[in-house]
Amino acid sequence: MGKAKFRSEAPVQRASEPYFPRGKLVKEKKTFSDGNKDEKHEVRFVKLFGDAARKAKKQEYEKKKWIKEKTKLQEKSKTIFDVIANNVPTLTDDDLKEGMVMTATVASISDYKVVVCLPFYLHATLAITNISEHFTELLRTAAHDNSENNMDVDGIPSMEGLFRVGQFLVVAISSIKKNAQDVYEVNVTLDPKMIIGKRNLAVGDLCVASVRSKEEYGYVMELGGHGTTFSGFLGKDSADTYSKNLPLGSVVICNVTKKHGNVLTLKCDQDKLFKMSSTEASLYNTMPGSLITTKVEEVLENGIKVSYGPNKFGYIHQDLLPADNDDPKRYTPGQEVAARIVVVLPTLNSFIMSAKSFFPHQNNWVSNCSFGEVFSDALITQVTDDQLSLTLKEGLRGVAPLAYAQNSVMRIKRLKDHYEAGARVKCRVIYLDHYSGQAVVTLLKVHLQSTEIEGHKIGDIVTATVKAHTYAVWKFFVAKKWDSSERIFYLILL
Repeated sequence: MGKAKFRSEAPVQRASEPYFPRGKLVKEKKTFSDGNKDEKHEVRFVKLFGDAARKAKKQEYEKKKWIKEKTKLQEKSKTIFDVIANNVPTLTDDDLKEGMVMTATVASISDYKVVVCLPFYLHATLAITNISEHFTELLRTAAHDNSENNMDVDGIPSMEGLFRVGQFLVVAISSIKKNAQDVYEVNVTLDPKMIIGKRNLAVGDLCVASVRSKEEYGYVMELGGHGTTFSGFLGKDSADTYSKNLPLGSVVICNVTKKHGNVLTLKCDQDKLFKMSSTEASLYNTMPGSLITTKVEEVLENGIKVSYGPNKFGYIHQDLLPADNDDPKRYTPGQEVAARIVVVLPTLNSFIMSAKSFFPHQNNWVSNCSFGEVFSDALITQVTDDQLSLTLKEGLRGVAPLAYAQNSVMRIKRLKDHYEAGARVKCRVIYLDHYSGQAVVTLLKVHLQSTEIEGHKIGDIVTATVKAHTYAVWKFFVAKKWDSSERIFYLILL
């Protein structure tokens, strides 16, 4: 038998397969002689490791990797500004930026700082050095005298003299950062220069001003302003409606009655200031806290969308609706609603607004309720993806944010998948929110365990001694351990 000759049919048949053995076909023409014949045959070979195939495969891999990383980044950075259809956007700590101006209420007062409630159950610290520029000057002057006995503090009011619990404020975010425990630390300021910024104040506008000096017929006030600093004068009669003696450096919410260049005439009549409303508002010039007459544009799942002019919109969350009319379904398109600006949403060109009354302070927003109180039969009235609304008892409403409505077994991402309206749950009050007038509650089992120790309960003020420093993360809940031998409370901020 003669030696078998190479036949071209077999490789041609294999090459006709779409992917052999892997990867796309790369056709390459080759010719050769078959035996003693001079006839040339064209054969297709699969180039498995050619440069073109390798490059195409690498490009496809890099593209998929880039798309995957981009998707992760978008999910991680998703904020209030990515509005979900049929929902009012809300604020989280991730949405807060330095320079943002918004309304707030005083929650607690201490010697050197004030804790304020921001919208949507957020909180911030107002330090004694962040009240106004002139107030800081007074502190610095007093601090320069090293002799405590000779230190002149007569002109420096206490924090209790400047603020009251429940007081309505307009603040600006001065700094925001995460601490070592990955918890946000938010600081705010009342300084008019930062709050007013580049706003060009006009007659009728709401503004904030700090007391620069006291004169015979009133007070010289300092403001921020457009390109330069406005100065103002607040008459004594008007100032007396707020306080008989305004401390130097204190900040007052006023309205502009007259304007001569950069000099403004101001009033702060408390019976009129918070009732003055306008039908117009400028997105970047009207100050938060201003009352605007709006009309209901659309009823959303967790609030209402309102308009205050052609193509000018705002959003009112159900938690910021009046307590006696907080069901969005009760509102109809075209209905008039007086709403106060809470904060500007720049990427949406709209406002978050509030229909609650702020006049000018109220220290019993959450009545008939105490910190740490347990409710065994609370009724769920509404469920959204990130919040439970509850009736704790007659006349008392509560709210459980997503983080405090978690199941003990698994991490819940959408509350609608695990809760329904009409169900009964057990919860504990962990915070009384002065901004919304609601009690913030937790459903977590670890927070529902009994914490009464020898007659003490959560919320009691006790004298404690620091024994050791340990890992602590603030989550508005205090667990306590009692050492009877040393009579010392160990406080763990969860």
